[in-house]
Formats: sequence, C-alpha cells, structure tokens
Amino acid sequence: METLIKSDDLHDYKMSFKTDNIQKYREILITRLNEYINKSVSYHNDNDISKYFSNLKDFRICYQNSYVYYDKNSNTFKLEYIIDNKFCREETYEYTVNNGRIKYGCINYSI
Repeated sequence: METLIKSDDLHDYKMSFKTDNIQKYREILITRLNEYINKSVSYHNDNDISKYFSNLKDFRICYQNSYVYYDKNSNTFKLEYIIDNKFCREETYEYTVNNGRIKYGCINYSI
C-alpha cells in the first residue's frame, strides 16, 4: 500500500512540471497579440481596437501551425490550435480596455 501511495505522489509531482501544449500555445499567441496591439494600435477604448482590426483584410498571428485572428462578425479574437497537424481546439476571446490595458476573457471553446 505504501508503494502505491508513493508511486501516485511521484506521478503527481512529475505531472505538475509537464507543460500542456495548449496552455503553452495560448500564452505565446496572446502575448504576441498583445505586443502587436501595443505597437500598432493607438487605443483608449474597445471601439478603437474594433475599428483598427475591422479595416484589416486578413489579420493572423501564428505560432507553429496554430494562430489567432480577429473575427469581424463577433468583434472577438479566436485562437485555433493545430498540434501535430491536427485541429485540437478553438477558443473565442472577448476583450475590454480598462485604464489603458487590454483584458481578455474566454467566452467559448470547442474540444
């Protein structure tokens, strides 16, 4: 019994250091999106960001085969995860501007 408990503890410990690909890709894509917006868009509110991206023809930021793009119809950003050449997931993020900072919130995702 002690061996099983120790084995489970060791497994949990190792899993805590394992990086989830989707989490890694999400962090990279959102960071790149933030950097792009801060360098390219002069914004004070949500409408400034919406106007800027609505005028772009095909906006996309990529990492590996995954990417983030602006959906004009819903005024949201969508992340599509393609890992090992397979579609894994899509997440939809709304955004708000508060005190000159952009905040994102996931409002929908597919598995």
